[in-house]
Amino acid sequence: MRITNGSGPNAVPLSITVSKPPYGVPGIIGKSNNIDLAEGTSLLVGQNATANLYCNVPNSQVNIPSYNESTVWVLNTGDPSQGKQTIQFTCNAAAEQVGPLFPNGTARYCYTGCFKENNLGRQLATAAYSDTKNKTNDRCITACLRLGYIFAGTQYSQECWCGNAIPIQRDDDNNCNSRCTGEPNQTCGGDGYFHNSSHISLFADSTKFNGNITSPPLQLTQSVGNYNFSGCYGDSNGRTLSDKATNSNNMTVEICQAFCSSFFPPYQYFGLEFAAECYCGAKPNPASKLLNSSSCNMPCKE
Repeated sequence: MRITNGSGPNAVPLSITVSKPPYGVPGIIGKSNNIDLAEGTSLLVGQNATANLYCNVPNSQVNIPSYNESTVWVLNTGDPSQGKQTIQFTCNAAAEQVGPLFPNGTARYCYTGCFKENNLGRQLATAAYSDTKNKTNDRCITACLRLGYIFAGTQYSQECWCGNAIPIQRDDDNNCNSRCTGEPNQTCGGDGYFHNSSHISLFADSTKFNGNITSPPLQLTQSVGNYNFSGCYGDSNGRTLSDKATNSNNMTVEICQAFCSSFFPPYQYFGLEFAAECYCGAKPNPASKLLNSSSCNMPCKE
C-alpha cells in the first residue's frame, strides 16, 4: 500500500497519527514489518511511502481447502476532510492440491488431520511402502487409492500407511512436524510438539468419507455368530489357543470366526492377536492368564 502527499497550493507535510495495520491471523495475512507506514511517519509535499502486505496459505499441509481471511488497516493522517480511514483487505489463498484431482482442481483425498500413532495399537494397518529419498504425500495417496483404501497416512518422513478405519485420537497439527523425504515443503507425520510421541498425517478419500473426524472408542466385539466374548487372555507357556491358526492383512473378528467354525466339528473357541492373527482351539490353555479387558487394545487390520 502506498500513501502519497500530493502537491498543491495549500499542501503541507502529512503526518500519520494513527496506523493500526492488519495483523489478522498470524502468519497468514498481515503487514510485512512494523516500520513502514508506522505511527509518526511524516511525508513532505510530493513524497510517498509504501508498506508491503502478505497473504499466505496456512503452513499446515497439502490438500486443505482454499483459505479466505479479511482484516482491516485503520489510518489517520490528520486530514480534516477525510478523518480516520478503515481500509479492508481480503486474502484468498489456495493450498497445493496433490494426488488424484477432481475436474475443479481440488484433491480427492482431503487432509483430515494429525493423529496420534500407537494409540492402542497401530492406527492404519497396511504398510504400503517406505522411501528414504522420494517420499511425498501424493505418492502415498496414490498408492492407497490403488490398493482400495479410504485413508492414507504418512509418517516418520518416509513411511506410507493405508487403512479403512479412522485413527482414534486427533491432535493439534503442530504435532506433525516432520518433512517428507521427497518434498521438504510437505509434512509427513511427526514426533509431537514436545518431541515425545509419534503422529501420522492423515488423508481421506472424500468420495467415501463423510468428513466425521470424531473417532469412536475402541470396542471389543461381544458376539459374532454363535460365539460370545469370553475375555482377554495373556499367553503363558504357549499360546492360549493353538489347534489351528491363520493370518491376514484383512483380518476381522468375522473372518476369524468363519475360519474356526469351518472345521468339523467347529472349534469351540477362537481368538485374535497382533491385529492380523487368528487362532482356534477346543479349550484355552490353562496356563494362560485372564486379564482386564482393557489389555486387549489393538485394532483389527480392518
